[in-house]
Amino acid sequence: MFDPPQEDTARFVLVGLLGALVISVLQTRIIVPGLRVEIQDFNANLLDIKGVDASDSAGSYITPESYMETQVKILQSESVLGRVIDKLTSTQSGPHPAGGISKLWKSSHVPEREELIRQAERNLTVRTSGNSRLLEVLYESSNPQVAADFANTLVSEFIEQSQEMRWKSTQRTAEW
Repeated sequence: MFDPPQEDTARFVLVGLLGALVISVLQTRIIVPGLRVEIQDFNANLLDIKGVDASDSAGSYITPESYMETQVKILQSESVLGRVIDKLTSTQSGPHPAGGISKLWKSSHVPEREELIRQAERNLTVRTSGNSRLLEVLYESSNPQVAADFANTLVSEFIEQSQEMRWKSTQRTAEW
């Protein structure tokens, strides 16, 4: 059996530690702020949804699980992500979160809105949190301010869009 001298073993350990240190310093930090969003129960009595036949082959029966999955898909949708991109890259003045993000994104080589949406889709994770009404929103970025601003703006735009959709639905119902 070959037994390396103690001196060589110490060198290998030292080189390994230095290599690990250099690699960890050079790697880009990924920041993933996590937000939790509570989704209010859907109103099963609204427009008599409770009276829908569960065996209906059209699949019009709504379950709490399918409702939560729908909310996940809406949060990840191009329409909501587009609203977030528009808000964050706007040139509004004042204490708007777009300041840093607008400069950071506009200074990059990715000026197109569609590419920004694709980038957001790649960095965004939305998932249900067990058997609860909570959704977890995670956004990956090497810049902690960009990650936090994006996640916060996404949730704000999701809430705003949900309120707009409910208002329009109420208006249509009132017109009948």
